Amino acid sequence: MRNICAILLFSTFTFSCNQIKEEDNVPTSKVEMLTSLEETEDTTNTIATETKTAVKETESVTTQSQEITGRIAAKPLLIARGFEPGWYAEFFSDRVKLQLDHGEINTEIKYDFSNIDKDQSYKVSISEVIKENRKAVSQKFSVHIEMKECEEEASGQKRERSITLSYNSKTYSGCATRNVN
Repeated sequence: MRNICAILLFSTFTFSCNQIKEEDNVPTSKVEMLTSLEETEDTTNTIATETKTAVKETESVTTQSQEITGRIAAKPLLIARGFEPGWYAEFFSDRVKLQLDHGEINTEIKYDFSNIDKDQSYKVSISEVIKENRKAVSQKFSVHIEMKECEEEASGQKRERSITLSYNSKTYSGCATRNVN
């Protein structure tokens, strides 16, 4: 009885795996394929035009995506913070983001800060007029960074630089460090 079961299983497996599967309408050469598609000059031009349009749209989306992701993914060059009152600043190559007075003031100032983490001492003053709630508002900002060890008041951590910044005549002092993450 075992022999019969073994023979049946073997023959079923052998014959079922070796069956040739026939597909209908499968072209076997390039000529048959082109003929089956009934390709004409009009369809070729239409396909070429659609392809060019799709490529242009893809390039446009890719460029926009790179601009957005580059802006979002950019890491700050220098991070600074201080206390009394609490403040935080991130310096990027093209702007500084400020969060001052325990978050009551949030602003961004565009400027070329690309050398901020390279120099031993860095000092800059910026005055600009911005629109805020449909009004022209004067914005004054200055920063002075020295390569002088600094200890954060709250955490006691030592940082490599001391920083003093001024925003609209109010002065903030604290510590700064290069962003290595």
